[in-house]
Amino acid sequence: MRFLPLLLAAAAAPALATEPTVLLRTGAAVGPHTVQDLSLGDIDDAGRWRVIADTAGGRVVVAASGPSWAEGSALPSSDTVASVVGLDTTHARHATYQLTAAPSGDHVVVQGTTEVVRTGDAITAQGTSPGTSVASLGALATLSSGQVWSVVTDDTGRKLLLGFGGPSTLDPQVMLYREGDFHDVGTRPRIQAIADDPRLLAAGPTTELAYVVDFAVPPAVDACIGVGATLPACTGDAAPLPGATYAAFDHDGALALNAHDRLLARSEVSGTGSNRAILALDDTLVAAVSAHQAGTPPGTTLQSLGAGRIGLSNADVTAFWAQWDDPDPAASAGIFVGGSLYVVDGQTLPGVGTVAHWHDDLVLSHNGTWLLLAADLTDGSTVALRYDLSDQLRVIAPVPTLAGGINTFLLATAAPGHRVVLAGSPRRGTTPLPGACAGASVGLARPTALGMTTALAYGNGLFQVPIPLAAAGRTIYVQAVDVDACAVSEVVEVTLQ
Repeated sequence: MRFLPLLLAAAAAPALATEPTVLLRTGAAVGPHTVQDLSLGDIDDAGRWRVIADTAGGRVVVAASGPSWAEGSALPSSDTVASVVGLDTTHARHATYQLTAAPSGDHVVVQGTTEVVRTGDAITAQGTSPGTSVASLGALATLSSGQVWSVVTDDTGRKLLLGFGGPSTLDPQVMLYREGDFHDVGTRPRIQAIADDPRLLAAGPTTELAYVVDFAVPPAVDACIGVGATLPACTGDAAPLPGATYAAFDHDGALALNAHDRLLARSEVSGTGSNRAILALDDTLVAAVSAHQAGTPPGTTLQSLGAGRIGLSNADVTAFWAQWDDPDPAASAGIFVGGSLYVVDGQTLPGVGTVAHWHDDLVLSHNGTWLLLAADLTDGSTVALRYDLSDQLRVIAPVPTLAGGINTFLLATAAPGHRVVLAGSPRRGTTPLPGACAGASVGLARPTALGMTTALAYGNGLFQVPIPLAAAGRTIYVQAVDVDACAVSEVVEVTLQ
């Protein structure tokens, strides 16, 4: 590989955020009770967060402004809250909750202070059976308009994907699909089942809904991921892993959708020996069990992709938990952001404590600015943490990166309109930079400019990088350089195949 001088100047790389904001910790007081356990709720583009706390007095939704829904809280009707079932994590600004009411025992969905639907309500959406009513409310997803979608079971035992309300919707109820009906994709038979799992129902920031359905196809059930009226992936389809086909979507599966209707899915594939989990952004592989992942020790491979939620920003930045076969079991799992390891078990967080285990659940805001995590500490406590990703320029390498062709590297979290250079080298090092950012350096030895782009509205962009076939098997290191802001990304290790 020939080395050229870096085309434009840049500044020193900002350090990863190692001092998150502590939102809630077990043992903290919430009203008259203390927190015994906690789970993540949601976080929006402004950083407004919600965490569910378990206390001796029941479950309480805790937000930055303090406790909100709790047992005994008054509902918009004459009922009170008997228990907090959960909350929708798609759009925190709409504050959609699922609660159990007392004394009626109904399940109720509330958005802000408005009751959206409760068990016993009539189902009136066009195409539904007259006289049916809501028997139970399952997984929730909320669009930016405020329209709430739920996997509803009617009083005949049939599941439906129903949408309720929202300022952009004229009809109070809208049905997308119902068990027993034909899907819009005419080659598919009738829908046998709709997956009722909060990880398998995702709403993008705009209008689309992602879900999982099963079709009765003798002698087996054919499962598919749906996005609106399309079916982008079904069992038996080729997966973005050589020789693999999709085997299952509901076994520890998860979906995330962004403003461009890009779909991030954790699925199970077969055809490569034993079944294993993969994470794919549309048709691009992000991570796979039994494969190496950037940021983990050389020679290690991923052992699990977890069972919690996954994250996808509008700039296509991914966030997920994974575990690998590290020789040091105390540092064998962590959270990856943009394909690179961000935090790891065993890490000491100043002012917080030492992490024993990161939870496999997480929430990434749609704008990619905020990351909500939970961890068990070595002192026995559990904490909910908020990380600010706003100043962390990122470059994401394609998986796999192939020699002998053109590879697309992704830019994320740049300032819109800024010019960004992709620099590369076969070695790490320190190279001083000239020009307006003199005195700074990049973490590469004798870097070459591989490409340049201008960041789009969401801070994203593309680098089209040709790599010669002779480079197969080599390792290179790349780094994004924002030449207008004097900012650089982390150095990313890439093995060429």
